[in-house]
Amino acid sequence: MKACPFCAEEVQDAAIVCRHCQRDITAPPDLSRTAAAKRGRRPMWWALAGFLLLAFVGWLYAFAVAREAHQVDVDRWHADCDRAMNQRGPGTAEDQQTRQACMSRRDALRVEAAEQGF
Repeated sequence: MKACPFCAEEVQDAAIVCRHCQRDITAPPDLSRTAAAKRGRRPMWWALAGFLLLAFVGWLYAFAVAREAHQVDVDRWHADCDRAMNQRGPGTAEDQQTRQACMSRRDALRVEAAEQGF
């Protein structure tokens, strides 16, 4: 008795075909093909892990872009308020209106930042 090289079941020494797996046992097994087939089957979790990693990196990028856009709005607001304050003399009615407008815009930006999670 000898073992089938494919299914490892016991077959007779004179057997040409394995009675269990129905393969030709006279030819030596092609190990390169079976090894390549095993390597070709990747577990599904690799694909899932790759997808989750890409999703996380995309979320980080989107968060960074949104934060940068918000910072640009805040910087523009500071520049506008500074320009308005420098153009008008201190203590005038226009100065009070400018300060009030800048404070309301500041409050609106704070609320917007809180809503977006900054």
